[in-house]
Amino acid sequence: MQIDEIDIRRIKDAASIKDIMEQDFGFSLRKTGNSYECLCPFHTDRNLGSFKVDVKRNIYHCFSCGAAGGPVDFLINYGNYTFPDAIEEVENMSAGVKKRGPQNLLDLLPDIFTR
Repeated sequence: MQIDEIDIRRIKDAASIKDIMEQDFGFSLRKTGNSYECLCPFHTDRNLGSFKVDVKRNIYHCFSCGAAGGPVDFLINYGNYTFPDAIEEVENMSAGVKKRGPQNLLDLLPDIFTR
């Protein structure tokens, strides 16, 4: 399926990097001024203030390792999505549908007990 540039921009603008990180990947973001921060998921981080999430600009940036981008970039770099899959996932997330994401051990329990 071919998606044009206008649709890609619309999909990217509808996504929230904060929601993706918190709700879909379980990060605990701490509010600091106008942004949020957490330990960088892209390197072994001991400095809480190095990874920032700017909600107004809808981007993340690590001042230690240089990782940066928006919601789609986060899915590609952290979630190991391909670009088309990341666009589709962001579109599904903004519509309230979650296609895939990190597996939680508790999600597997019903499968374990039915085997």
